[in-house]
Amino acid sequence: MAFLQPALLYALPAVLIPLIIHLLHRRRFQEKSWGAMRFLREALEEKRGRRKVRHWIVLAMRMLAVAMLIVAMSRPLIGGWLAGWAGSGDRSITIVMDRSTSMERKLPGGLTKREIALHTLTETLSQVNPSEVWLLDQPLHKYSNLATQFGPTDAKADLPAMLMKAFQNWTRTQQTNGEIWIASDLQATSWRAEDAAAWADVEAAYSKLDSGPTLRVLSIQGGKPNRSIRCEMDQRQLIVTIQQETAATQTIPVTLKQGDQTTNKDVTLSGKTTTLTLDMPSEGVVIGEISLPEDGNARDNTTHFVFANETRPTVAIVCENTNVEALLSLAVSPTSAVDITREATWQDEALIIWQGRTPDTNEMDAYLAEGGQLLVIPDEQAATKTSEPGLPIMHWSQDEGPLRDTRSGESLPLHNLRTFRHTTVTGDALASLATAPWLSKENGTYFLATLPLTSWSTLGEGPILLPLVQRLLTEGQKRFSQVHVREAGQAPWKAGIWPNANGWDITVRPVAEDDPKEARVSSLGNLPFQEFAMEAKPQGNDALNEWWRPILFLGLLFLLAEGLLTRMPSPKRSITSAA
Repeated sequence: MAFLQPALLYALPAVLIPLIIHLLHRRRFQEKSWGAMRFLREALEEKRGRRKVRHWIVLAMRMLAVAMLIVAMSRPLIGGWLAGWAGSGDRSITIVMDRSTSMERKLPGGLTKREIALHTLTETLSQVNPSEVWLLDQPLHKYSNLATQFGPTDAKADLPAMLMKAFQNWTRTQQTNGEIWIASDLQATSWRAEDAAAWADVEAAYSKLDSGPTLRVLSIQGGKPNRSIRCEMDQRQLIVTIQQETAATQTIPVTLKQGDQTTNKDVTLSGKTTTLTLDMPSEGVVIGEISLPEDGNARDNTTHFVFANETRPTVAIVCENTNVEALLSLAVSPTSAVDITREATWQDEALIIWQGRTPDTNEMDAYLAEGGQLLVIPDEQAATKTSEPGLPIMHWSQDEGPLRDTRSGESLPLHNLRTFRHTTVTGDALASLATAPWLSKENGTYFLATLPLTSWSTLGEGPILLPLVQRLLTEGQKRFSQVHVREAGQAPWKAGIWPNANGWDITVRPVAEDDPKEARVSSLGNLPFQEFAMEAKPQGNDALNEWWRPILFLGLLFLLAEGLLTRMPSPKRSITSAA
């Protein structure tokens, strides 16, 4: 049991007041022997034991009533959100607030998870009266007002990084007595639940703290049914993806705004993910948004887009083998929409495909730093390893990179590809054979271990080479675009369209925010988290789990029992004289 006002417990010796009054009252009377009363005393002796027991019970009731009054005024906490709170005024509190988009999801009570957390934290702070309060979401600052400091965002949270910052502040400010309160919906991506290395660092940092703080987690889970929408701009097509939590088939209205024009379109959702393609005007600037009807989270119902007149992309293919060059040219520009050169300027190209050893120049470094894409393929004279039946691709990155899954969730058919000759490549493997990397990335450069020739591999057949090259081309062309897309996470914290001197910036909700999977606090490192699950309504004293009311009621029951015992008539006395 903990107490919000523990200083009042020093008044507990006051429970002896009824006993002291009783003893003083007895001293008012002095016993004197009187012969005539001897026979009366003997007659009443048999009743005295029962009256003495009742007398002590009355005295105990009075003492317990005083004790209950003092304990109730000390405001005890039993379990709940602040179980174990010491109630000392010199305790500091650091509030770590998850303000990711998922925290704007509404619960059945009508408030968002963030609003429920803020209400509970505000009420709790007003009750416990800590010595100082630090607020932490991304920046760290002293307490002023939770509601204004912790507004809604369209960004994601990084709880391990935020905890590390809280620990650093604990050390910097030389705190020795305090707590860290974490308010979150436990979204797995925000907590980086699968990043064991990050949590190992957090655990190590916590173990180094002197008198480590208590870690309390206010978890607000669940919520009203929700859907989310996002889009990608591909040439002059808008690729829209709608996600829902169930696989139910249903038709919903979707609102499309293009400048001053607004149109409504009924879309049938089938499965958890639905993708549709909308054609945009072939010329001119098109600025707009597409949105879903109201549901559990209003902040993931709208996505923005801008189409502008773009420059024709240029690709340099620096290759000695004409057959390899022809295959790569076909993959780069199957519709002749790309200018292809044989020399690299390291300035004008969206993509450079280079065979053999690349030049070590400052121009190449600047090209990569600006977002240019470089794919290096092996020299035919390089040392290779051979496999007559052909080696299959065993593993590849399906979530990101040029070999990622398609928008519909289908994997590229890498399992069908066979490699007969390959070189050794360095860097982080994006695709691997059984014993060696097949595609890797190092310092912004992609390295391919084989060639699209029949003597080397089946890569030249197209199902892998075409999307590989086209995705690199699309990524490299972004540096020439008037439209730049980035995730919300730095000011501004909200999604939207922001004009700049060269075009437009579009800030979008991070993809990770559409993943509803929740983490389990108990599995996140070996940290002493104390989790309290909130209900779908604002919680103040209920979250504190104060017990002063039932304890005060118990004290009143003791007083009532004392009153009944004192008013109970005494047993009738009977004196029998000897015949």
